[in-house]
Amino acid sequence: MKKSRNEIQRQERKQQIVDVALELFSKNGFHGVSVNQIAKTCGISKGLMYNYFESKDALLDFILTDYAKDIYKELDVNQDGRLSKEEFQHFVRTIYTMVKENPKYYKLIFSLSFQENVAANLAAMAAKMVPLNVDLLQEYFRKLGRKDPQGEVLYFASTLKGLLLQVVMVAEFPGMESFLEKYDELKERLIEDYS
Repeated sequence: MKKSRNEIQRQERKQQIVDVALELFSKNGFHGVSVNQIAKTCGISKGLMYNYFESKDALLDFILTDYAKDIYKELDVNQDGRLSKEEFQHFVRTIYTMVKENPKYYKLIFSLSFQENVAANLAAMAAKMVPLNVDLLQEYFRKLGRKDPQGEVLYFASTLKGLLLQVVMVAEFPGMESFLEKYDELKERLIEDYS
């Protein structure tokens, strides 16, 4: 069904609010930004802002949930509750590409995760989403014959997060393209290690 012009404009405005909030939150901290600042930077009234998000906390929850959904939907693509080798490889390659193609967005997301109280929101959200994904990964690693599937999940997640953080950091510095090529190789090595 085709979206109306009003629906498209509403989605665009909502995305603008999210983008501005991410930028302000990363620069000034979540608690250092007011709804008024977000609205003013967007060029809208505070009242209009509340038409999109009932509070700054609701806006943050939307940002974090949207981020998590983007990540986790790539893990079990066919939603059958099992992780195949192809799905695992797809997950790593897709997440890596998402970060590499939009490092600024992920820099903002990563910086938010280190801010007081935001981390608590992330932890609460992760408590809802992570167990299912951990179970998928543990079963996948168990099928690979790994002796400690839970430890493998932690090792894999830590390695992937570290790689993604490096990609974000390197994107900030001109002349570092050779590192990105090495990170591409490391991504493939990570996939190979778990395939």
